[in-house]
Amino acid sequence: MWPAVSQSTLEARYKRPASRFAVVEDVSMHFLDEGPADGPVVVMSSAQWACFSQWDSWMPALADRYRVIRIDLPGHGLTGEIPSGDYSFEMYERLLLGTLDAIGIDRFALIGTSFSGTIAFRYAAKPGNRLTALVLANASGLPRLPGKAPNEPPPQWLNRVLMPHVRTRGFMRWKLGSLILNHALITPALVREFADMNNRRNRLKEAQARAATYKVGDPQSLLAQITVPTLVLGSTGSTYLAASDADRYEAWLTAAPVRKVVYPNVGHLIAFDAGSTAAADVRAFLDERVDRC
Repeated sequence: MWPAVSQSTLEARYKRPASRFAVVEDVSMHFLDEGPADGPVVVMSSAQWACFSQWDSWMPALADRYRVIRIDLPGHGLTGEIPSGDYSFEMYERLLLGTLDAIGIDRFALIGTSFSGTIAFRYAAKPGNRLTALVLANASGLPRLPGKAPNEPPPQWLNRVLMPHVRTRGFMRWKLGSLILNHALITPALVREFADMNNRRNRLKEAQARAATYKVGDPQSLLAQITVPTLVLGSTGSTYLAASDADRYEAWLTAAPVRKVVYPNVGHLIAFDAGSTAAADVRAFLDERVDRC
């Protein structure tokens, strides 16, 4: 039997004092609730492979004024499986909103990156959404440009053999190296966390179910329906997305006030490589756009 990490082990290792759980549609949703309880709400969800800790570097810039809710979507972090097996975008949206309903959150700014950026802009395109602002940080969901292939095989034959069954620490070290440009940030503790989170029991099955339902539709049409103020963050060093994707987002967000920032020499996970710099840009954007009420 291939090794798998139990939910109880993950919680013992990684649950934090601010960790909370809410059961939504029979799914145990994990989230962190930090910052002033009466502050404007900012909701963050992570990239594929990552979890709530992805945003640690942004918290000092935000949590003094904003109530920051970091949600682990299914397939990430400490959130449980979806018993129905429905890993569609529509289910992810219901679970995100259901979690916020469970803790009494009505209006909020939404930050999405990579996979969760697709969920964020799809929700923002819906009439009657509850958003005060939208931040898309290297968001996926656009037609992929030539030369940007996210599904390249692992570099070593053993990892290629093991990949359908387990994500080894060697594989996760390689994967992190493709996501983060500054390899000094890829510590043994980070590698262990990513390996543990991505080897929770049945997590591979979750990833396969999500991939099978990954159908964005017409992103240009969806983006044209967004009216909420939007900050688009891109980078020149992403292995997965072209820096010009930020230009496409800016051009296709025809009905929304848009600000765009592209970071040079920054990898796919902007919150790691750009850290406090990107956090300051997000804080400035939110301070301009989000009312205290």
